[in-house]
Amino acid sequence: CSSLTEACLPFDTNFAVADLTAFAQLCPGLRSLHMARIAHIDKDELVDFAKTARNLQTLSFHGNAANVNADALCCMVAHTPALTSLTLSLFCDVTDTVLGAIAAGCPKLRELHTWNAHATDVGVEALANGCPDLRVLNLALFRHQTRSSPCRISDRAISAIVRGCRFLAELLVSGQMLLTDLSLRELAAHAPRLHVLQCTAPARDSSF
Repeated sequence: CSSLTEACLPFDTNFAVADLTAFAQLCPGLRSLHMARIAHIDKDELVDFAKTARNLQTLSFHGNAANVNADALCCMVAHTPALTSLTLSLFCDVTDTVLGAIAAGCPKLRELHTWNAHATDVGVEALANGCPDLRVLNLALFRHQTRSSPCRISDRAISAIVRGCRFLAELLVSGQMLLTDLSLRELAAHAPRLHVLQCTAPARDSSF
């Protein structure tokens, strides 16, 4: 598979991270990897995979792909400088620290999808400073988190994104109930390329 550039691992595949590293070694041209489930997440093995797949541009953890903690995510993105698209499922522990690590390690990032991230204005401001080419940002929350978690963004985060990411085209912030008319004014004034905006009430459930 030396010429393989894209792979999608389905739900009935139960890879371990060590298997992914071996896979990446055999496929040096791998640019895009979509995972629906991997088993036995270990930080060191995840870092080994990231170091091996240095040319990876798209990485997606979908569905119940894995329970990946914040420390492992931070270590992983430190070794993915070519990444342009990153999708982190509900089972990934996305915090302000993780967003800061993404900003520092993935300067070429254009798309970031998260669901129920434990993020605040601090993490979003880091993204705005470190990922100026960001086109798509998904920070949607779901009902079960909005009732229990104080980790939400405010107008301050939206202001940072629209001023730091001048190519922003899609913004998904459903469930972020602290946003006000000020955010809409910031978007109108500073996001001329925006063509998709979702800022509805939180959804009840998600399969992401």
